[in-house]
Formats: sequence, C-alpha cells, structure tokens
Amino acid sequence: MPIRFRVMAAANQPDTRAELAELLKRRNELAESLANLERQIYAFEGSYLEDTLAYGNVIRGWDGYQSHSSRQSNSKSDRKRKKFSDSERLFSRSSVTSHAVRT
Repeated sequence: MPIRFRVMAAANQPDTRAELAELLKRRNELAESLANLERQIYAFEGSYLEDTLAYGNVIRGWDGYQSHSSRQSNSKSDRKRKKFSDSERLFSRSSVTSHAVRT
C-alpha cells in the first residue's frame, strides 16, 4: 500500500506545481492592478485637492467658500495657495500598499 501512495503523490505533484504557478501569476496580475488603481487615486486626489483649495474641500472644510465668490480667483495669493501637503492625501494614505504611504 505505501508504494501506491507514493505513486499517487508523484502523479499529483505536477498539478500542484501548475496550480502554484497559476496562483502566483494571478497574484502578480492583482498586485499590478492594485498598483495602477492606487496611482489613479493618487492622481485624482491631487487634482481634487489642487482644484478645491481656494474654496474648500472634504479635508480642509469649506471655510473659504463664501469668500471665494467675492474675490478674483486668479490673484497671485491664490496661485501661491495652490499647494497642499501629502498629509492631506487621506484616500491615498489609507492603503498600506500605496506608494504615498511608503514615502
């Protein structure tokens, strides 16, 4: 009986290796897809934070909303304020695999 078991185990080994190779391939595809999504989130988040700094956003609040409509948005001071810190990237920093967290 033990000989038979060894033969069966040897017969199943190639299937196990093929399954492992397929699983590793799938894992790499998922990791690449996740990285692409995180890059997109990072870019969209940056655009959102830049576009909404003058009048407010989810992170900073809407304190400047009323005063924004009464002043010209092309002023030099507004262009200088178009900066935000990486600590404001709430969505990018919420993923432990994001490059925003690792930097």
